[in-house]
Amino acid sequence: MNKILKKNFLENVESTIKCRHQFESEMNLLKSGVSYTYLSGENSFYENRSYESNTPGVILPEQMINKCSSRKELSYFDHQSTVIRLVNILLDIGKTILIDEIVRIDVKHISNNARTSPSLMTTSRLPINVIQTKDVEQFYEQTFEKNQLGVGDLL
Repeated sequence: MNKILKKNFLENVESTIKCRHQFESEMNLLKSGVSYTYLSGENSFYENRSYESNTPGVILPEQMINKCSSRKELSYFDHQSTVIRLVNILLDIGKTILIDEIVRIDVKHISNNARTSPSLMTTSRLPINVIQTKDVEQFYEQTFEKNQLGVGDLL
């Protein structure tokens, strides 16, 4: 990643986290399992930390839709029946989210053995599966045999 993209990415992540802090404090919400405070405990952002955020509504060149090249691939996201929906998932350590065969998110560590609740903006045309990380390979073998995934043949 070049320096300009990296700087822009880090600025987006930092502003997203600050926004989340402000929202939670203004709404007087309890934090759910995952701490959104900076890992250092200070009021600053460090790029060597291992977390990432993608905010719905923020257009970034790295987003999946911008990586689609063919008309067929783009039509998958631009169909009349395609509705963007918010999906909230509650996860524990050792769980994996599979969004078709496009995205895999493994939960390897959470502070204090808490739970995490990612929010995903997706369409009903992309199957989302939450399974044990240890079962991912077996899951893929079974779904490929039955052709149960959505986008695979497009990519």
